Amino acid sequence: MPQPFRLTLLTIAALALAWPGESRELSVIRQSGELRICLAGTSAGFYQANAESFARFLGVRPAVTTLADWDQQFHDHEGRTVAEATYVTRFLADGSCDVFPNDLHMVAWRRSKMELVPYYLTRKMVVAHRDLRGDLHQPSDLGGRIAAVQKGTSYEGWLRKLNETILAANPVRIETYPTAESMKRVAGRHAEFTVIGAEAGFKWVRGDLDNLDLLFPVDDVVEVGWGIHPAATELRDSLRGFFAENKRVGSEMDRAWQKQYGISLMEYQLFSASLAEDGLDIQAILTWAAPIGAGAAGLLIAMAIWTRRLNREIAHHKRTAAALQEAQAILAQESAQRLSISHLTVNLQQVRDIHEFGSVLLSHLARELSLGMGVVCVKDPTSDQLVPVAQYAGTGGAATAFGEAEAHLGSLVERCTATGEIIVVDAPERRHFRIRSGLGNCSPASIVLYPVKHKGQLVALLELAALKTIDDAGMTFLRELEPIIGFAVRGVHFAEDSIC
Repeated sequence: MPQPFRLTLLTIAALALAWPGESRELSVIRQSGELRICLAGTSAGFYQANAESFARFLGVRPAVTTLADWDQQFHDHEGRTVAEATYVTRFLADGSCDVFPNDLHMVAWRRSKMELVPYYLTRKMVVAHRDLRGDLHQPSDLGGRIAAVQKGTSYEGWLRKLNETILAANPVRIETYPTAESMKRVAGRHAEFTVIGAEAGFKWVRGDLDNLDLLFPVDDVVEVGWGIHPAATELRDSLRGFFAENKRVGSEMDRAWQKQYGISLMEYQLFSASLAEDGLDIQAILTWAAPIGAGAAGLLIAMAIWTRRLNREIAHHKRTAAALQEAQAILAQESAQRLSISHLTVNLQQVRDIHEFGSVLLSHLARELSLGMGVVCVKDPTSDQLVPVAQYAGTGGAATAFGEAEAHLGSLVERCTATGEIIVVDAPERRHFRIRSGLGNCSPASIVLYPVKHKGQLVALLELAALKTIDDAGMTFLRELEPIIGFAVRGVHFAEDSIC
């Protein structure tokens, strides 16, 4: 296999003259026999391995250039980064680079300078010295602290925006270093925290469990991808195909992730599904796990691999055994929820009408949340009214929609539907509601009114009375189900008489 050759920045300048303002389409790349790869950042070795794999996928040799500075990826023709301006970044415009494989966060200002092709989701995470775990819980706690982050990254941008808004009176002191040095400074207490993507957070914290701790997520979920020229449509399609090919256990990128982060790409895909704003990436999971019968087994295998790896770490890091056991318990619970959500997703794809949808959903919720009674109401698009489509009572009796004769919740339902607010009533008073069954009747431990939204619009209402208190884990479960329920409601065909 031919070895990649390296270009100097002087060579880039020469290439700029050879390719004035032209994108190198896939046909040109194949004719030249080389893919021009431009690397930046602390993880350049990891990015290079993935980009060379892409070159092999295209059947060309990799031509690798290492940029002197991360920000050069976004420079205009004058060598400046102008976030608010729209232009094609210099090295893509002049043909010096075909691809920036540097796992770029796809924020709006970067999209105005290149085509970004996504392949995974992430979210910014705060990493701090483990001694600060009890002090730092949310962004407002970062005021007046010292942060170390890599210059020019979205992490630095987020901190500067934080200083201009909620921390304007007590800003973070921002120091810029390469990522490895930032982590070293946090571990040594020369800085108090850093901000990094979830995938890299696994690597750094696992590598120094005595000093580092992964605390809490900040900012919105963001797509991560590679940058190419906006006009390189054939190259874009090939890159999408390359990413799709690598979303399987044992692929080159799957193994590269394992080596870089201590978690494979496919294992990370399972974790990151919970980060998606629209819930699980159902199509990606079903594509990987096809046929459907193998889906649950695939999930269980990945979870077993994850759990086994954590067990090995517990044995190796005895001084942090308690913390790891706690993390393992949380992970096991989250893994069980992922599997439960996967099963429900498959079942909902097979329903024939809105009433069957409500029945399948309530049966699933009854098992997971120990429901005594429940009602699913769906907004009829023809009348814009919420209409009950399924009821559940523990022994099979009819349930009455909350807010009607037996529920006596009064204005709570109206408030829930009007404001979109989730309403939880723990240990409700006797007058609110009583669960009847063949064994007698009792008051529920929790009543939850949960408005389900799809693209910001109310599409359904879950009215749930549980025999056990619905705790934080139960509410998290409902929140993660919401986008799936909303998507399913919109996907069911509403015939004129399908809701009565």
